[in-house]
Amino acid sequence: MLFHAFEFVLVFLPLTFALFLLLERTGNARFTVHLLTLASLVFYGWWDWRFLLLLVGSVIVNYWLGVAIAARHGSHAARAIVIFGIGLDIALIGVFKYTDFALGTFTTIAGWEYHPIGIVLPLGISFFTFQQIAWLADIYSGRDRRVPPFKDYALFVTFFPQLIAGPIVHWSEVGDQYRRMETRQRSADRAWLDFAVGMSIFIMGLAKKIVIADGCAQIASPIFNGADGGQIAPTLASWGATLAYTLQIYFDFSGYSDMAIGLARMFGIRLPVNFYSPYKQGSIIGFWRTWHITLSRFLRDYVYIPLGGNRRGPVHRHFNMLATMLIGGLWHGASWNFVIWGGLHGIFLTVNHLWRDFRKRRGIASSGLAGNLWQWAGWALTLFLVMHAWILFRAETFAGAGTMLRSMYAFAFDLSGDRPLAARITDKEWGMIGIALAIAVLAPNTAEIFRKYNPAVGLAALRRRLSDEPLVRMYYLPATWRVPAWRPTTAWALAIAALLIAYLYTATRYEAYVEFIYFRF
Repeated sequence: MLFHAFEFVLVFLPLTFALFLLLERTGNARFTVHLLTLASLVFYGWWDWRFLLLLVGSVIVNYWLGVAIAARHGSHAARAIVIFGIGLDIALIGVFKYTDFALGTFTTIAGWEYHPIGIVLPLGISFFTFQQIAWLADIYSGRDRRVPPFKDYALFVTFFPQLIAGPIVHWSEVGDQYRRMETRQRSADRAWLDFAVGMSIFIMGLAKKIVIADGCAQIASPIFNGADGGQIAPTLASWGATLAYTLQIYFDFSGYSDMAIGLARMFGIRLPVNFYSPYKQGSIIGFWRTWHITLSRFLRDYVYIPLGGNRRGPVHRHFNMLATMLIGGLWHGASWNFVIWGGLHGIFLTVNHLWRDFRKRRGIASSGLAGNLWQWAGWALTLFLVMHAWILFRAETFAGAGTMLRSMYAFAFDLSGDRPLAARITDKEWGMIGIALAIAVLAPNTAEIFRKYNPAVGLAALRRRLSDEPLVRMYYLPATWRVPAWRPTTAWALAIAALLIAYLYTATRYEAYVEFIYFRF
């Protein structure tokens, strides 16, 4: 069951929310945790009930390991248990996600023929497993020594808004919220406000996915699919398809994150922020601080820092950064395309840090006209590099990615022996690409629009981290420009209703059940 599927929007969500509200308003709030856990299991089992055993088993085993670690905190036994637990979780992902990839790579090197086993990847396995790895590590390190009751932990892992594609949540961010849920007494006004804010954010995410992301997919997919088949599209069409996919993946995943945050807020729960205008950033560093924030945080805290971080000098720092991004690329999928994509971003980050250190040593201007020009140049280069790296992410094969690049830079290659692809992008489609790009670069993000109501956890800390990052300001917006604070008004209700109508209309025209891109990971 997908967030944008009719059965979710029109049946599952209204029914779950109505039962939740009934329990809360009738003095039975102590049962709300059980209700949401049960609803989350139904939500997950709707896709394939057989994998419920895997999810429930993972929750039980990791909770038991966490209890054992907390009981032996600081001992060698605790260290052995946490290593065993994390190893077990990684092995679980490895079996389902990387068996075919590892065997295929080995047999290719050996020169043998290999027929893929075809293991089905359980939905969201990377996300709920990473979340539990972080919990075990936090219990062991003492970052969070409180072991919650099992019912709260089960909801922490399975909560349906973030179960299958994040955000990757820490217990310290949501644990107290789950505990308070059983005893809190929200006023009618507070419950209404949570519903209004949450539903508004959810519908905005829904419109991002169905109207913008899936619309861009209609433009990008035929040309990328042709490239995977070895067909060369016209140069302009190839550039348009690459830009369309750049926008598709952003609106697809940021739309999902908005929907997750909005759904949780309807039940009075705040999840961590996961996107914050990544295509406005003037550097690759800024891009990764605002793109899939919870995954970047996980890789920093549980891969980069354990590898040594920046504690052993610049050479080791850059090596650790590259290794972390390679692992991050491999996490996205069992393909060398993803590994190379992660490696490219590791190189981009390394060069960005070296350039930043060089500018500081030389005192190159960061303010005034020269500083603004550097910011614009940084923004253009960042978007250019990110867009080209997305080609590897989208193409099914390395050869397909090469075909796309050759068609984009046809002037540099001899294409006389290639099969042409009769594809073009219409004026209407170019208009859609332009509108989507303008929204991504010019419009305020969801967190800015709803800032008065603290829509997500971690916004203040994120703003502090971004305070030294160059952010491109469009020439007609003054530096002091602020997004007007959102208020639930009649006009806003009409706007949200219009977005809902746009979803219903568009979902009937396009494929209403196109999966979110990150569901594969």
